[in-house]
Amino acid sequence: MALAAKKASNPAPQKDTSSDDAIETPELASVHPMTSAKQPLPLTTPSDSDWLEHPLTSAAYPIQTPMVQRLFSDARMAVKNNISGCYFKAYSGDGVTETLRSLREMLEESFDRIAVVCCALNPNSTVNERRVVLNFQLALTNSYIPSKAVEDTEARLIVRFEELARKVRSKVIVILLDGLQYISEEDVSFISKLRAVLHDSEPPVAVVTFGGGHDPAMDRIAEKIKESALSPEVWSQVVGFQVPFTGIRSMDDIRDIFDAIDQEEHGGISWPCFFLPIVMGRTFTLAGEVKNFKAAFDDLTKKKSSSLLSVGIPSRALFKTVSMFFEFASGIDPEDLTDEVRTRCWREALQWIRLIDVVHDKASAGVINGGMPNTPAGVAS
Repeated sequence: MALAAKKASNPAPQKDTSSDDAIETPELASVHPMTSAKQPLPLTTPSDSDWLEHPLTSAAYPIQTPMVQRLFSDARMAVKNNISGCYFKAYSGDGVTETLRSLREMLEESFDRIAVVCCALNPNSTVNERRVVLNFQLALTNSYIPSKAVEDTEARLIVRFEELARKVRSKVIVILLDGLQYISEEDVSFISKLRAVLHDSEPPVAVVTFGGGHDPAMDRIAEKIKESALSPEVWSQVVGFQVPFTGIRSMDDIRDIFDAIDQEEHGGISWPCFFLPIVMGRTFTLAGEVKNFKAAFDDLTKKKSSSLLSVGIPSRALFKTVSMFFEFASGIDPEDLTDEVRTRCWREALQWIRLIDVVHDKASAGVINGGMPNTPAGVAS
């Protein structure tokens, strides 16, 4: 990740050190602080290797987006109030995995006395394997302990969690579940057992799960709950309450993302200036391209951009579009890069990435900005 979670600019309150077990009040993370303009790169063309290694082009999701920031508020609230089972739904390309990785960074920044464990559920495991157990094993130890009996692996892993709990002063462990659409009854059973064991320990340790999964596959969880021998209450510890998650839903979101990219540096140079140091005699900024992006987007959508934005642009597609814009624009003489020419570069980038088609595919799959928020999975029809 190019961006670590930032603290708010407000002065931090005086810490109360009278109790090591208390969770201190965290400060909200912020997207990007506004800083002074970065120095432009000398008028040289980046080599192909430098281009490949640049953070903007080498990462699928190079920065934390405003959508992640909004979701962090829900995750923070769940941790503060010991609410397990919150989850969000998103379309493939909206960035479920990267969102959870960002949330881990932000939670660890805001709560300095909790443990955060990430677990990716494996869709290729057999029905007899407790997928979450094996994934937790990998996440915590970076090694797999062979065992003929699944119960032995469970017991060993619970001991590891108990050891982790003894090191956590706040007595809170957060488990972030990636690929939640693959959750199984065995997974839920283990998490329920783990929560009970740590709750009964002395002192008690809370386990809070927060997950993300892809639509439309997430809709099948309701069927799993109905067919399960476990009660809906047990399932709700893992998939109990949906929180809102959206794709990029407005030009304001795009402006915030472009501005955030402007604030990033690589090798002492702002990201945009690495690709386009000077345009029409001025230092280039991506935030100044929102008008041209919108013009190209409106043209390709026949001025129906609002309806597509209501579906939500996947973050991956937007970042790839930005990368392709630089590909086309960097091949043109800087003095010739008028607004009209740059709009044409945006149009070509949008067509190359098929961004309009990607959003149409998302709508056809019935995924509208992650689905309806605030819906209990065990209750939803």
